[in-house]
Amino acid sequence: MQNVKIPAVCSLPEMKEWMESAAEKNEGYAHWKLALSYIDGNFGEPSLSKAAWHLRAAIRLGVAFAPYCLAQLILSGQVAREVDESLSGLYETGAILGHLPSMREAARIFMTKAVEHKSELTWARQILKQAEWNGCKVSAVELRFIDALNIGVNSSRGETFLFAKRSAGEGNAAAMRCFGLMLINGYASDADEKQGVLILEEAVKRGSREASIELYQYAIDHKSYTVPETVKSAFESLLKSSCPEAHYLLALRYLDTSEPLSNQMAKDHLEKAMRFDYSPAFFKLATLEWDVTDSARRDKAIRLCLKAIHLGLGHSAIVCLGHWAQSLVEFNKASDPRLLSFIEAGAQFDSFLGLNAGLYYSGMHDTPANHTKKLFWLSAAILDGHPEASRILAIELTSEENTDGNNEALALQFLAHSALMDNSWSCAILGDMYKSGRESILKNPTQAAYWYHRGAILGYQYCHSKLSWCYANGYGVTKDLEKSAYWGEISDNGMNLDENRTHPAFDDEATKSEGDEGTSDVIPFRLKRVP
Repeated sequence: MQNVKIPAVCSLPEMKEWMESAAEKNEGYAHWKLALSYIDGNFGEPSLSKAAWHLRAAIRLGVAFAPYCLAQLILSGQVAREVDESLSGLYETGAILGHLPSMREAARIFMTKAVEHKSELTWARQILKQAEWNGCKVSAVELRFIDALNIGVNSSRGETFLFAKRSAGEGNAAAMRCFGLMLINGYASDADEKQGVLILEEAVKRGSREASIELYQYAIDHKSYTVPETVKSAFESLLKSSCPEAHYLLALRYLDTSEPLSNQMAKDHLEKAMRFDYSPAFFKLATLEWDVTDSARRDKAIRLCLKAIHLGLGHSAIVCLGHWAQSLVEFNKASDPRLLSFIEAGAQFDSFLGLNAGLYYSGMHDTPANHTKKLFWLSAAILDGHPEASRILAIELTSEENTDGNNEALALQFLAHSALMDNSWSCAILGDMYKSGRESILKNPTQAAYWYHRGAILGYQYCHSKLSWCYANGYGVTKDLEKSAYWGEISDNGMNLDENRTHPAFDDEATKSEGDEGTSDVIPFRLKRVP
């Protein structure tokens, strides 16, 4: 069954309805998901005009991904630009919202402008620094290029590389710092870490104290590298001059050791870096302070994380804050609007948070039930590829509390979507549904055995015992007491499945559903038409 198609639940009209309902209530992420669906043609023929409309709505509501996507559509000529709408403005908006690709494009535009107008260098530096904080090594290199030569970049990476190499060869210590980093990161050439480190060490000897920062970062990433005394001396002088990057890197070095008081020393240096609004330092200290059981420490951690986000740290801090909010809701068994807003913000980058947002809006932990948001966030998590969201949505659709009525046929599609993405619980539920039958689902022993077998191979003990029963009674499969005993033993003793993959019970008639040849079609569900 390796070639079975996963049901295309993203194209279901119900999914469109749930997302549109959320969009009408100014849910920015719903506009973003609708835009993607119209681009991909999930609702029929692709409609780029509708996609652009939803993207602009998402931008107004602060969705970080939307400006970049709209800019790409305009750049490719697929969507017309509106009055006063510019590519640089869209990229800049995305950068401000913390979207890393937008930072890269905005920085490139302002670096190009800086070739003619040096006044643009300040803004280019700021965006590049923001991108570096968010983990973009290319931006780190180009920031060093600007710092070294005080000019913008209007050429290809290859030409920039050659320009930096030439300047470094002329003995420019700042250019050597830039060129060494280019070699380490493979900027416009194959990476040559050994040569890059040697050039950085030479840059330190020629007076570039800042090059010691790159070498300390290299030492953190490569434990085998021993920092030379000349580099240590330059780095210490940066510490004395209150360089925030130096204090931050020294804090990371302390956190990487088991020395007494190393944690406190790290916090001291992080606080020194924070005096200069160094965003990564705020976030790192927040992660050290977080303790869900200590109200004072967790409140401090949340304040620090919000400050890091405000200073330009992107999705990593937003997702982290969302997970903290979720753990706090679970700890207190109660939610509040502020914590839910953190979870929803993180859900834009993390499908697990979207799944939990959907659960909370179903009324969990005293959260006010919101049917529209519940269906939307579960749908969003499904579109982001979370199989558990499909299972939970299926359960919601068949629950007694469901205001839309019992829709077992629709639930079945979501369960199949989840099960075929290897969610063992969904396999078990499908097996039970076909074993017992429902109002709109006929009993089907073959289907029941198939799903039990799939769940059993995924390691779910309930499916082990059910499959053992199927073989013992010849339910949906040929009666086989040996295979029944095999699966029963696994169920009772918790045997390691990986050591038993060659057993005949892993490859038999239960792996095929009725009418299936193991090739290209979705499992043929037997639905009874209800008048």
